[in-house]
Amino acid sequence: MPGPGHIKPASTPPSGGSPLFWVSRLAARRVLIGLHLAAVLAVLVEWLIPFDTDAHAVERVHALDFTGSYAAYGFFSCVILVLLGLVLRRLVMRPENFYREDDK
Repeated sequence: MPGPGHIKPASTPPSGGSPLFWVSRLAARRVLIGLHLAAVLAVLVEWLIPFDTDAHAVERVHALDFTGSYAAYGFFSCVILVLLGLVLRRLVMRPENFYREDDK
């Protein structure tokens, strides 16, 4: 019998029935496979249909001229944003009862 502070896992619905289909390991695996396939497809499209020379006034970055460079650039940019978010959270995080006046 769970105690008063027991919290049910997120995958268990309140009715106590089977877990929701989008919270299962199978659904997570399917999403990951889909994301990997989309990334591979994006690189294949870039490899099969290369970008033409840029007709705009903006000069291209020659360090990004290899196949899959934009996918790699986007991935590493997102990783850096998440890591910076973790650091920023520690800098600006307030205690849980920061806005309560009864604890002051």
